[in-house]
Amino acid sequence: MEQTNGALAEMEAPFAAHPRRYVVSVPKWTNLEGHTMIEMKDLIPISISIVAMIVSSVSLYLSRIRPGELYLTAGEHITIAHELEGSVNCMLPVNFANAGSKHLTVDRVALLIQKSGNPEGYLLEPVWYLGIGESGQWKRDSAAVPITAFGGENVTKQIQFCSSLDNPKEFQMTKEGTYDLTLLAWLHGSTQPSMSDFFSLALTEKDVAKLCTYIQEKSLLTVMLKQSKWRNWDAHSLKAIEVDGIKKHLALL
Repeated sequence: MEQTNGALAEMEAPFAAHPRRYVVSVPKWTNLEGHTMIEMKDLIPISISIVAMIVSSVSLYLSRIRPGELYLTAGEHITIAHELEGSVNCMLPVNFANAGSKHLTVDRVALLIQKSGNPEGYLLEPVWYLGIGESGQWKRDSAAVPITAFGGENVTKQIQFCSSLDNPKEFQMTKEGTYDLTLLAWLHGSTQPSMSDFFSLALTEKDVAKLCTYIQEKSLLTVMLKQSKWRNWDAHSLKAIEVDGIKKHLALL
């Protein structure tokens, strides 16, 4: 308190000695030491400027700086056939979704197939891709090439995977049961798979009979199978209470 009174006395000394020589403009808001304080009306534009700066920084990060983040999703159906030489041929639609802002390139994809309960497996490599053309129809791109997904972009490819042509009978899908499949993808520069998508399918006795017949006849006919442990989006009828529940949920959105 004594220090404060001393400071005030020093500030008043020039006025006491020469009352008419000094004209000092004192801010409306000052503390005891005489330092200027921000008025309430000035806080609002300053706060708005700070919030705008934060929003701009976040927007810049999300649109320009955020690293690429790629998601790999296998299609709901897979088509299986055997080539004339006997090798397995699997056609699978694949979606690559980049949630980041930096582009990412996939150098390699593969399909790992395992009979459920069997620790061993077989790795199928891609033969060629189909892309979606301007008309919305599938069109053949070229031989299997790297796939680039730019920031915020979705790239969909129909990929044909095939077993070894040198030893076609090394692996054939001619046994009834459940098969576990793992779709693998390698980002540019990676030596190990960077992402994967797991699903399974069931080969029934009827499916196996068709495939074996096609092999004997050297036919390129295919069997389309639905993933058995992935989605449950089958078309089906709904009861009145189910329809009502959907409408109530949509009303809350």
